[in-house]
Amino acid sequence: MCEKQNRIEKIDTKIYFFRVKLEGFFFQKDYIRKRIEKYEVKNVWIQKLKKFLGKEDTEFDFLKNMILLILEKYEKYIKKITKLNIIINKNVISQFEKNNNDAKELKKKVEIVKSDKNLLRKIIRELEGKKKRIIQTIFEKINNNFNDMSTMLLPGTNAKLIPGEKNNIDEGLKIHVAIGGEWRENLNELSGGQKTLLALSLILSLLRCKPAPVYILDEIDSALDLSQTQNIGIMLKRHFKESQFIIVSLKQGLFSNANVIFRTYLKCGMSQVTRSVGSVRNCSRL
Repeated sequence: MCEKQNRIEKIDTKIYFFRVKLEGFFFQKDYIRKRIEKYEVKNVWIQKLKKFLGKEDTEFDFLKNMILLILEKYEKYIKKITKLNIIINKNVISQFEKNNNDAKELKKKVEIVKSDKNLLRKIIRELEGKKKRIIQTIFEKINNNFNDMSTMLLPGTNAKLIPGEKNNIDEGLKIHVAIGGEWRENLNELSGGQKTLLALSLILSLLRCKPAPVYILDEIDSALDLSQTQNIGIMLKRHFKESQFIIVSLKQGLFSNANVIFRTYLKCGMSQVTRSVGSVRNCSRL
């Protein structure tokens, strides 16, 4: 019973709203009717022609006139389209489509190039970092070898390589030498023999990083005294055990450190060569 009562109340509510809307429609209808009467009073011709409104085959046949108007506009637009078809070059349309497709392909290629560019930049950064690490490692190794060899060739001497400007290895390296614990500001303070041994130490420290199987040295001890010459032979034996040295020398200091000695002399106007085995033997051969 309660359910039926609820349904009846809902229906009564809807009827009430419909009545309100209907009253609104009646009000609007009355308002529009009054406005029409007002226009008819102001425009007498409306009263005369009122009977023809909506009549077929008259000027007030609104449906027919509307269709005629639509047909007229349709013909007008057809003429415009025909005229545009004459003016427009259809080949341009196909060319535009082709250019548009080419542009899309180029855009794809540009994206590929950008991607490859970013990849190359990443690889370059990685290689640059790897290069710097390798250079730093080799620099430290050369520096240690340089100090050891210079100390052996010039007892009481220390040498090192330091980066140039901005503490950057790429900007170059400078040689610093300390004799008796005192660091020299200028290499010109060194004697000719000291400069020779220092240069030899630097060259051999570079070669020590990647030793070659054979080296040929021609009178590198010509400006050195006997003790310095002996130090060269000792240093070569200690640091280049897997390499062979062919050395041209006139100093006895190197002879005493050689495995095999070839002597040349002049006899009866002809050069003679003799071979003798040195008194010192180890893995290195001079």
